[in-house]
Amino acid sequence: MLTRTLNLTDDQQAQVKPLVTEVQPQLDAIHQQAHQAADVILKQLDAKVRPLLTPEQQKRLDAMATLRETHALGGKGE
Repeated sequence: MLTRTLNLTDDQQAQVKPLVTEVQPQLDAIHQQAHQAADVILKQLDAKVRPLLTPEQQKRLDAMATLRETHALGGKGE
């Protein structure tokens, strides 16, 4: 993304690539932490919303939660 946005030369790209590679694990960890925090909040919301829903709506809520979990498990790199 930096390459295109900044229109980096080949030499600049060669210098920037190891810098990006160096910080990537930190960025991945932050991304994972954010997903975990959001998951906790969404589960709390689901628990509060569930009693307000009809049985059919509860099934849809369950499907949304399953989809969210599936995406979280397979979402690496998306």
